[in-house]
Amino acid sequence: MMKALYLSFFLIIVISCFNTFSYSQEANHRINNPDQPLFFTPKSHDPNFLKSAKFPDKSFYQRKSEWKHIIDTTWGPGAPLAEKLMIFNTYANVIHDKFSGFQSLKLNWDSLYNHYLNQINDSTSKGAFAAIMNHFAYNLKEAHALALDDSVFYTALNPGIPILLISSLIDIEHFGAVTTILPDSATLILRVAPNHPLNLQPGDIILGYEGIPWKNLVKELFNAGIPFIGRTGGCKSADTYHNLMGAGMNWHLFSTIDILKYSTGDTLHQSLEPMLTLKLPSMSNNEQLPIKNIPFPNVVRNPNLPYSDVTYGILENTNIGYIFLSNEKDFADNQFFNAVNSLKNTDALIIDMRMNHGGWALLNNGLDILFNEFNKTLADAFRCNTSTFYLCPQSNWASYQIAGNKPDYFDKPIAVLLGPSSFSMGDINAYRIKYHPMVRFFGKSSHGSLGGDTSAGDIKNWWLHYPSADMYHTNDPGNYLERKEFPIDFPVWFNKDDVAKGIDPIVEKAKEWINNLAYGHSLVLNKMSLMTEKDTIHATAIIENPESHDLSAMLIIESIDKTVVDSTQIAQSAQNQEKQWQAHFTISDLPENFYWLSVKVEDKTNGTFFTNKHMTRFTTVPLILDSLDIKKLADYKYTIQPYIKNEGDFKSIEQTISVKLNANPWVTFIAPSEAYCAALKPGQVQKLTAFKLSCDTATFQSHFDLKFIVSSQGWPYWVLDTTIAVTPTSINERPLLPLTNLLNQNYPNPFNSQSTIQWQLAKGNRASLSVYDIMGRKVAVLVDEYQPAGKYETLINASTLPKGIYFYQLKAGKFIQTKKMIVVK
Repeated sequence: MMKALYLSFFLIIVISCFNTFSYSQEANHRINNPDQPLFFTPKSHDPNFLKSAKFPDKSFYQRKSEWKHIIDTTWGPGAPLAEKLMIFNTYANVIHDKFSGFQSLKLNWDSLYNHYLNQINDSTSKGAFAAIMNHFAYNLKEAHALALDDSVFYTALNPGIPILLISSLIDIEHFGAVTTILPDSATLILRVAPNHPLNLQPGDIILGYEGIPWKNLVKELFNAGIPFIGRTGGCKSADTYHNLMGAGMNWHLFSTIDILKYSTGDTLHQSLEPMLTLKLPSMSNNEQLPIKNIPFPNVVRNPNLPYSDVTYGILENTNIGYIFLSNEKDFADNQFFNAVNSLKNTDALIIDMRMNHGGWALLNNGLDILFNEFNKTLADAFRCNTSTFYLCPQSNWASYQIAGNKPDYFDKPIAVLLGPSSFSMGDINAYRIKYHPMVRFFGKSSHGSLGGDTSAGDIKNWWLHYPSADMYHTNDPGNYLERKEFPIDFPVWFNKDDVAKGIDPIVEKAKEWINNLAYGHSLVLNKMSLMTEKDTIHATAIIENPESHDLSAMLIIESIDKTVVDSTQIAQSAQNQEKQWQAHFTISDLPENFYWLSVKVEDKTNGTFFTNKHMTRFTTVPLILDSLDIKKLADYKYTIQPYIKNEGDFKSIEQTISVKLNANPWVTFIAPSEAYCAALKPGQVQKLTAFKLSCDTATFQSHFDLKFIVSSQGWPYWVLDTTIAVTPTSINERPLLPLTNLLNQNYPNPFNSQSTIQWQLAKGNRASLSVYDIMGRKVAVLVDEYQPAGKYETLINASTLPKGIYFYQLKAGKFIQTKKMIVVK
């Protein structure tokens, strides 16, 4: 411990003298580092190696007694001790102050720090110091934790060079084949570059090297103090997986490779010398098999291929859309939007994120097409301060929200394919997409590294990075997601038999789920604003039953806060329309509110059910077009100013309300396109911005057919229409016109002697306003004559009435409305 204190004091002096480094971090938000590579592209072997040297008689692995000497001499002596300590402590100090994972990892910082500090001395070579930094960062168990010396990292991987490559997040030009890991830890060949020197084929298995299984070799090499390259850590399954992923990439450390040939079942022990003839362009190690007519994204930025982060198309002989989402860099947001927008009319979507290297695109434009519901999803947590290792939730959910407040959305199956090579924003966006009710996940857990990529220092030739954040669901604060296994609905992975046939079993499992799922979609209501105790819901939905099973379906009503309040059966509408199901029921006991509708389909044949949640909305809040103020500006030019009213008794319309106006064909111009008003309390009337209208003089017919479409939170609940007669010429003004017959509650109420009743007529009519006692006897007639359209106030004098409950009723043509009042003495 004294040595550590001495070195820390010495470091302060060194830093003040050298002043050659700095680091910065914003504690309140993530930092995106555009210079940080999406994945690693180490320098492959020198194709001219055999011109100046021969293939070694003994491999690096066979020279175990010389490993330290080889590491020390490959890159030569290390920097002066002061510089090595400066680099180490630059990283260590930031980790101590800012790293987000101490609690979840249960790290003993002093032990970790001193373990690696004590390995650094005057004689520590460049290669040995690079390995110390590699291992120091690796113990943070997160894909963003990196401490790499790029002068070591970019060494050509000629035979015998002591660099270990791990993880799938490395392009494979050094090996020429894409691999994956089987349950027994063997390495399966998925795809192979043409004319591979080892004649590898899909379905072949790399067992190991020189007669030793790779799972044993990698542990030995990893613990030998060899510099290594690759992202690992994350959840336990991903960490184990990535430690095994370098089997093919590390051929330069051995003389022979052990291959189990799929075609013959033979185990071959092949010389690796032919690998020196391999010369390939960059090739991403994406654990995916090709999809016909849908190219892989060009994530390695191959100049000979079109640039892309996202590619898409439709699976052959289906109407299933397929999207490769490889990362969230550059133009991924626009590319993902284009993909979803192009495929939104398909029968299902498969979003393949098995290789996703992150970035900072949140894909909001595309997700807004998929979702119809606002979701907060995730938020960050950062270190509370530098003196403790605790995290403080930031509640910055707005950065990760999904708007989705539109009735039109993708209400059909969405299969998301995941795997350990999906990390960072790949992890995050997988969790965000999980909020969609139709999404299910296939494959393996994603990496579990959601912590953000933050620079720990600006030191020449060094990549020093760490995760500064953890994340949590906003509805579950304190339950952090870093290093957690992602919940997979259908665990499935590659196997040699399918791969040898060119079959991707993860894709096939997703297709099987899509093609056999009984579910409801395309739910439509007769209208979205309903009057309690009066209106009936007429709902139709399409019920998919691909296996012709015995099904039942239920329409579920939830209040806007997701509380179930009612349900009713849905039945098939007709034999010749077997996919169309219908439900009809009267709204009787639902209070003024906004409501969600979901469709639950039970498959009685196999005992399963599937609920498509929150497919559409309706409201029982009565909003009306109270009146119109019409002015004529000039011949055939008018302004129409609407007044809208929340006619409810207690439920406010809390969100901003938007109003669009449609008018009949001779209206050639309307501005603005949309008017807005703030929230409306019960009984409140709001005046909107006036719409300006211009008319075609040749077709104008002296009236307007007006339709006001009124929305809240993007949902067009209310459609208010009326016909207004106007004159085409001469300038005049019309009085404010009520558009509905209406009887308001008297005020004051209760009352002693006098009270006022407001009422209105949309059209001239004989109006009768009468008062009845609780037995139904008429006790007063307040109005009984023809009245023109307009608004009225009538005074009632109750001085002759005994105290009690009374009812007053307005009749005008077919309109009848009754209200209760109370007389007190």
